[in-house]
Amino acid sequence: MPFVRLTLNRPELPQETVDTLASTITDLLAQDLRKIARITVMSVDLQPERSWFVGAAPVEGVGGHLDVLLSDGINTDEEKAAFIAHAHAELGRILGPLASVFYVALHEVPPLNWGYNGIPQGVRVEETD
Repeated sequence: MPFVRLTLNRPELPQETVDTLASTITDLLAQDLRKIARITVMSVDLQPERSWFVGAAPVEGVGGHLDVLLSDGINTDEEKAAFIAHAHAELGRILGPLASVFYVALHEVPPLNWGYNGIPQGVRVEETD
């Protein structure tokens, strides 16, 4: 069950585009990282256009950052690399030209250090074994 936060410097992004981003990233998590789409949570944070900088200069193109929290030890390096490449490509396809630096970050958390609905991920895994 990933938690995803997409931050973009596009405060006026149409809701239809936000919806497309959410479904596309959720689908990629299922495809590349074997995550369950129905329990994937995503937040899209739209910030002022002039709020993103690279090398202390305002960005050209769409500035942003995609953060994904995952349980540690589940996915292979190849799966993670595929997701990063696919997510970056899809963000560019949906949003247009991205800033010269646009990070996609996967943060792996020990399974007993996070969970949802009051149950740590590590306990969920034990219950399903």
